[in-house]
Amino acid sequence: MSASFNKPGKALRMAPREPAAPMPPAPGPSTQPPRQLPSTAASSTSSTNGTNGTNANAPTPSSAAGGAGRPGTPAGSSSRAPNRSSPPPKTDAHLAKSSSGIDVLRQTAAQNIQLANHGLGALSKQIAAAQRTAADLAERNKEVLKLKELLDRFDKEMKALRGEKDGLDKKVKDLTGEKEGLDKQLKSLSGEKERLEKKVGELGGEKDKLEKRVQGLEGDVDGLKQDVDQLVKENRTWEQDYYLLVDSLDEPEKALVEITQQLVESNTLLENLLGMTAVGA
Repeated sequence: MSASFNKPGKALRMAPREPAAPMPPAPGPSTQPPRQLPSTAASSTSSTNGTNGTNANAPTPSSAAGGAGRPGTPAGSSSRAPNRSSPPPKTDAHLAKSSSGIDVLRQTAAQNIQLANHGLGALSKQIAAAQRTAADLAERNKEVLKLKELLDRFDKEMKALRGEKDGLDKKVKDLTGEKEGLDKQLKSLSGEKERLEKKVGELGGEKDKLEKRVQGLEGDVDGLKQDVDQLVKENRTWEQDYYLLVDSLDEPEKALVEITQQLVESNTLLENLLGMTAVGA
């Protein structure tokens, strides 16, 4: 069981990406310190005496004397019938070896808890990045809506200018027809003809100015359309990055589930070893 906790692939995948930068405390289980297993405290108190470091499971003088210290039992005798097939009592070497194995399991469990906390911190960091990405997408959507409103306003202005241009074109045509009619009376109305030609020239210059203005506005509208298309493409790219980030969060969650299952198995094995130590004592 201890070999499965120390796989290099697990440690590399769940290690935090930025160990140098202090990570803010994330809400949830990652901010809590690793809890000490209830079985580890029992093992620490049962393995040593606590005052002089001697083994508390070592046989006492009363038990070594065959139960002489027990009331109602004669010295040199035991309350239980001798069992010749039972294994010999464990020595201090056996108990020390069992205590060493328990310490190794305790250290492995603590490392796995710390690894799970790092994984939860990294997951919280990725969730915060996803939230920032969603906020950026919302801001981009607001900008796109503003540009669309601006584009609609320019479209309305362009339609109004086109209507004004059509009206001026109609006036020019009318004046041109009137000019042609007056040309027939050129000999008698030469002065009127010159006046009308001058008026037609002025209207033609105004028409050219309006046409240039309309062309400039059309160029501005085309530029705005290109900007809107570019923003729409960037918005789609942001959305794709957001969905990729959300999909990438499934992998750390699976790893945390595996680590939790291994911790449960480690706790079960540790309780079994403590039970065997208590029976042997």
